[in-house]
Amino acid sequence: MNGNLGIIRLGIAFLNILMLTMCNTSDNVYSYEAEEADKVSCVSENIDKQASGGATVGLMGRGQSVCFRNLPASEKIAIRYATENVGVFSLSVNGQPALKVNIHSSGSFIGSFLYAVVDVIIPGNGFVTLSVEEGDVALCVDKILVGKGDLGLPPDIWNLPELKVAEGPFAADWDSLSNHYSAPDWWREAKFGAWSHWDPQSMPEYGDWYARNMYIEGHWQYNYHVEHFGHPSEYGYKDICNDWVIDKWNPEELMKLYMDMGARYFMAMGGIMIILIAMTLNISHGILFVWVLRWIL
Repeated sequence: MNGNLGIIRLGIAFLNILMLTMCNTSDNVYSYEAEEADKVSCVSENIDKQASGGATVGLMGRGQSVCFRNLPASEKIAIRYATENVGVFSLSVNGQPALKVNIHSSGSFIGSFLYAVVDVIIPGNGFVTLSVEEGDVALCVDKILVGKGDLGLPPDIWNLPELKVAEGPFAADWDSLSNHYSAPDWWREAKFGAWSHWDPQSMPEYGDWYARNMYIEGHWQYNYHVEHFGHPSEYGYKDICNDWVIDKWNPEELMKLYMDMGARYFMAMGGIMIILIAMTLNISHGILFVWVLRWIL
């Protein structure tokens, strides 16, 4: 078990180094406050003590926009925003057709901010217009950052660059798959496997989707939660996460159990921690491992 813990620590250290590398502050990052930009269609300024300049610009209705002018040549833009909505808003460079930027709820229009980070080419002395158009959602804009590199920010999971598919033996159609693909040997030889879903909802042990349904009044999981833990406003899912412990985790014992069941492959679903822990299992057991990763955000 000590060896397993050592591997876990190494894995966590590697992830920390990776995130520090991804978040490395770039040179030549330029910041522009929204309240100092040009505003169109009765856009309002809102006092916000948590905003970088003490105020935000509210784009609350269709046709409202804010324009940042005389920007340096850049390859990336980050918009610091606050909203209670999930959806998109519009971003245009030098009056070109707008692209849609994904945003997620920061929890409030005031005092709580997220960054939307987008790869976009801005020519020298160019201008960027942020607007709310048909189908867009309302938001308050605090400021923008423009420049090159990562702007000193982590990747924005809502606006990741397009992931290009590497060239390979298959074309993107069913005929190609059926003509060139056959099931691997391990699948033909190992018809029975085991599946494990291990995350904080394993603590209450009362069904899937617990983190959602425990907040829906009248739902059977809500009723169970109130009876055993109290009202979710007082004991919520964050408390379940805090009280979920792994002191009895024994991967070797579990793998022996699965082997005794007759399993010849194993699938694990959970957060990054379960993947790190599961990687410590002794593959000499002879079980083929298939990892299904679900990030907990």
